[in-house]
Amino acid sequence: MTAKHAAQHSKKKAPAQPSIDASRGLMQSESACVPANSQVESHAGIYLQRAHMTAFGRFIDRTLGPFKPGLNVVYGPNEAGKTTARAFVGGVLFGWPEARGSRNAYKPRAASREGSLLFCDAATGEVGRVSRARNAEGLIGDDAWLAAVCGDIDRETFQTLFSLDADELRSLEAAPDISAKLLTAGSGTKESPAHVASALDARIAALMSRAASETESFPNLKRELEGVKERLLETRAQADELKAEDIELRALLDDRERLQRELSTLDFKIEAMAACKGELSRIDSARHRLREEMASAQSELRACEADARAELAAYAATPHVSAEDEARLRASLELLSEQEDAAAQRLSAAREAYEQARGFWEARRDAATQAEKAPEARASRTAPIAAFCAAGLLAVAAFALALAVPDALPVAIFAMVASVCCVGVGALLIAKAKPTPPSSNVDVDSARATMVAHKSTYDSREGEVMVVADRVRASLVQLGFSSHVVTARAALRELGVMHDAREAHLRADRARRQAQAGIDNAGEELARCEAYRCECLKSVGLAGDSSFDDVEAAAFELAQKRANLDERLEGMISRVGQLRQILSDGERASELDLLKTQRAQIITRQTDSAHELVRLLLAKRMVSGAIEAWGTESQPKVYERASHLMKLMTAGAWVGVASSGSDVCAIDSFGTQFPPRLLSLGTCQQLYLALRIALLECAPEVGTAVPVLADDILVNFDDDRRAGAARALTELAQSRQVIVFTCHKEVVSTFTEQAQNVHVLDI
Repeated sequence: MTAKHAAQHSKKKAPAQPSIDASRGLMQSESACVPANSQVESHAGIYLQRAHMTAFGRFIDRTLGPFKPGLNVVYGPNEAGKTTARAFVGGVLFGWPEARGSRNAYKPRAASREGSLLFCDAATGEVGRVSRARNAEGLIGDDAWLAAVCGDIDRETFQTLFSLDADELRSLEAAPDISAKLLTAGSGTKESPAHVASALDARIAALMSRAASETESFPNLKRELEGVKERLLETRAQADELKAEDIELRALLDDRERLQRELSTLDFKIEAMAACKGELSRIDSARHRLREEMASAQSELRACEADARAELAAYAATPHVSAEDEARLRASLELLSEQEDAAAQRLSAAREAYEQARGFWEARRDAATQAEKAPEARASRTAPIAAFCAAGLLAVAAFALALAVPDALPVAIFAMVASVCCVGVGALLIAKAKPTPPSSNVDVDSARATMVAHKSTYDSREGEVMVVADRVRASLVQLGFSSHVVTARAALRELGVMHDAREAHLRADRARRQAQAGIDNAGEELARCEAYRCECLKSVGLAGDSSFDDVEAAAFELAQKRANLDERLEGMISRVGQLRQILSDGERASELDLLKTQRAQIITRQTDSAHELVRLLLAKRMVSGAIEAWGTESQPKVYERASHLMKLMTAGAWVGVASSGSDVCAIDSFGTQFPPRLLSLGTCQQLYLALRIALLECAPEVGTAVPVLADDILVNFDDDRRAGAARALTELAQSRQVIVFTCHKEVVSTFTEQAQNVHVLDI
């Protein structure tokens, strides 16, 4: 919306302020009602073009429109969403309906209510959008468009005059102050002057009321002030009597606070003394332990020094060789030892081969000698074989005899076994008596030659061993060993003794140093314990060389002092309790200052109430003048225009609308007045429809951009009166945008017959 356009709308109608001081000016409306036979052009200001329901009720991303200026008829069957669309327009402009009781709040199941309205300026073609998501965020849009659309109308006026259905046309029947609703729209303000006047009367009556609930009324404030004055007199007398006790109590409280501080100090000292005793006990234990450790370390040091001296003597008796020289010497000795071992192994192998060759030669020689003596040996073996064979034959004969003689059977069995044994032994001797083939002299000579060759090898190996031994002794002498060390193996053993002596000397020296370090550490720890013990004693006010008994004596003295203070404090607390009991009996005396403050507050409240009464009376006079001025100038025009519309809708059956106190009434063709309760449903709805149309026509500057929404308001009208109501709404559409929702095709036909430029669209 352009700045020039916004300025035009702001000049046309600024939002009204509901203050009482400006009520007289606001009530003086200079608007004139449109006459029934006026031929003005169709509404050509800002109008609703489209309604986009992002999420509302069962509609998701649904757009209604386009709407046109003037008269619009929206047709749709039941449950098409006509009532939802009317509620959506009011929800965007003035807030979503709250879910109370069985009221439909149009909340979608899976989304939050959200949507926007598109308004168009018929003069410039410019389109502006106003939208709403949550009620707490308010109406969202350009400030100029927000002011032009709903800057001069509130929710109550919209629901009363702009959003109509069949039930709303009967709602004024039960209202106790119909004039207040009519006056709200007719005056162009957001708050009815009649409501303001009623509120002023109620506030004035409350200020003069004697009801207990009206705490700021003059009679109640006067009664409250008198009661405070009486209590002040009583409390002053009692306060004088309690001053002495109060002074004594304050002094005792000061003394008690001082004693409590002393007790707190003593408690701190006692706790410090107890902590010091614990630390001293721990420190003394540590001192005793350290002294024992020092004595043990000193004994160990003496033993280590003795061991070190002995190891030093043993080490002094051996050659001193460094670790690097020892490694090189050991490598040389191991090489010589390997040479000795290799020579010894070769000598051993030669000796073994010589002995085997000699044994083989001796065996060959003995075999040749035995071959020469073989005949005599065979003869010597034949005699025993023959003897055994004879014994066997005798045994067989004995067995045969036993078989012949029945009583000699055991003898026969024995003889049989003996014969078998003799035969076996004889066979074995015969087998061993085989002749040995004679050995030739050639084998003996060959064996002897082999033995001689091995003997020569053995002799050469012995010479090699002696050469290696001489070379090893020379090397050992060169390496620094004594003459009694003749082999590399012995030299290695001597070198091991030297190594062990050096390591033992080093170990003894390390043990001595460790023992000395232990003594030094224990001495340092003992010195720290002594210093810490001195600090602990000084922290509780004792000398640094005090004993544990001195600490216990000081702790006992502090405990006695605390017991005396406890006794004094107990007596003081008892006296404080007595004084407080005395002062509690006169508790009201302590209310003196409070009562003085209450009296001053009541006087201030009386002054404020008086000022408020003056302001209320002045405002009441101004509002009454404003209402009287409106009643004189504007109200007759409203009823005149309503009478014309009533006559138009009822085809002359009812010719006027008049005011009767706080109610309205319809006038028939005979001039008789009927209140709404005596009218039929259709006639009552026609009466309130005529009043609403008249108010909208007589207040042309109220809600100029807000459309009039009518949801099936003609369902209780007959055909003739429906045609008359259509003509009345057509006349209203000359100055305002009117959107009629209906589910009846005959209603659509009626509007198309009665109006020329009606815009019909389906939903």
